[in-house]
Amino acid sequence: MYYFPEAEHPPRALTLEETGETTGLLIFRHMPESRHADMVAAIKSAARAQIRDHGAAALSLGGIARTLGVTTPALYRYFDGRDALVTSLVADAYGELGQALEDASISAAEALDTRFIALARAYRLWAIARPQEYILIHGAIFPGYRAPIEVVAAAALRSLHIFVDLLARAQEAGTLRMPRAYSDPDAIARLGPIARALPLPMVATAYSTWLALHGLVWEELLGRLPGGLADDGALFDIEAAAIAERLGLG
Repeated sequence: MYYFPEAEHPPRALTLEETGETTGLLIFRHMPESRHADMVAAIKSAARAQIRDHGAAALSLGGIARTLGVTTPALYRYFDGRDALVTSLVADAYGELGQALEDASISAAEALDTRFIALARAYRLWAIARPQEYILIHGAIFPGYRAPIEVVAAAALRSLHIFVDLLARAQEAGTLRMPRAYSDPDAIARLGPIARALPLPMVATAYSTWLALHGLVWEELLGRLPGGLADDGALFDIEAAAIAERLGLG
C-alpha cells in the first residue's frame, strides 16, 4: 500500500469533537433525500477523507456508511460498489489535475520553454499537495482494481491535450525535435484509444515527457530522492528545463 502524508495544511472535514457529530451526518441531516447529486458528493467527500487519513487501499464502503450515518446497502443506490466509487474519484482527480494545468497554462508566459516549465511545475505541485489523489491516478490502489479506460480516457486526455498543444506550437514554429521512432505507426498504435485521439508522434512525445516528470514526482513522494534534490523541486526544475531544451522549445 502506498500512503503519503498530506500537505502541511490540507483541507479536512471537521471532527466529531469539533462539531458534536460527523460532517457526514450534518450533510445528510440538512439534505433532502431526493437530491441525488448532493448524496453522491457527500459519499465522495467521505471517501476522500478516508483516503486522506488511511490511504487509498483502506477505502471501505462500510467506513463511508458509518461516517455518513447510513447503512452500507444505501450506498449502492449511488454506486455499484467500491470499484465504481473509486473510478468516479479517479475521473475527478484527473479533472482537478487538468484544471490545475489549464490554470497554469493561462497564466504562463508565451515563450514555449517557459510555458512548458510552468506546466511541469503545476503538475508537481498538484501531486505534492494531493498525494492520495495522485495515487488514485497512477498507483496500485488495491488488488484487482484497474480504472476502466473508457471512463477515464476523456479526463486523462484533458491533461494530455495541454502538453500536445504546446508541442504543436513548437512544430508550427519549426523548432520541435522528436525522435524518428515516434513516427512509427505500428509501435505507437499500441498506446490504445488515447493514441487514436491525437497525432501519433505527439502522443509518443507527450507520453515519454510525462514519464520523465512522473518518475521524479513519484520518487519524491516516496522520499527516495537524495537529500537536497527534492527541496523546492530543485532536481525537477532542472529536468523540466532539460526536457524543454531537448524538445526544441527554447
